[in-house]
Amino acid sequence: MSSALHFAVDNLISWPPAADAGSQASHPPLEQVPAMQRRRMSPLCKAALHGAFGLDEAGDDIPLVFASRFGDMSRSIELLRQLSQGEALSPTQFSLSVHNAIGALHGILAGHTGQYTAIAAGAETAEAAFCEALAMLSDGAPSVRLIVYDAPLPAPYQHAEAAPPDPLAWACRVRRAASGLSLRAAPATADADSPRLWPFLNGSAGHYIHHCGQSDWHWTRHG
Repeated sequence: MSSALHFAVDNLISWPPAADAGSQASHPPLEQVPAMQRRRMSPLCKAALHGAFGLDEAGDDIPLVFASRFGDMSRSIELLRQLSQGEALSPTQFSLSVHNAIGALHGILAGHTGQYTAIAAGAETAEAAFCEALAMLSDGAPSVRLIVYDAPLPAPYQHAEAAPPDPLAWACRVRRAASGLSLRAAPATADADSPRLWPFLNGSAGHYIHHCGQSDWHWTRHG
């Protein structure tokens, strides 16, 4: 796949903030969320909502893309444990475990009635999210709000995948641009991965390659 669009990435937000990327001890304040509801949220949910709320000034009609490889897996594993032990499941906990739960929560809390989608695409989740955003731009959206979030997998799956990027969640606004960035897929090469996507988006490097199985995703910064 090759994108004909060049695009710009604005309003980069992360949790933990870039200066504290190695720490996951604190939680964002989320003043928009009632305290009782906030207490039921996982650290990953709070981090993702921090990014989504941070982009809300873009306007209610701006579509959103929520992207996560595994979603709130710790909550799902706890529900499975309860099932295996014959315990009753909480409807609230179940509703928060589905993959689009965080996007739906944002829509309820922010009063957003426009378009949003939730994406999971394995190791290529971030690229799939940007492809979705580019499709929305091609359909006429002035910009797209994009939120990417993942946490380390809990036991017993903690060794199943490599660790996610340093921020629990990051977010940005994607818009069409005359130069900016471009994204394309190509057959995989033997070259090792470049640094992760988050540092590339925050930096000034001209090229980033993400190796995913039989494909390489090429990110290029123009101009």
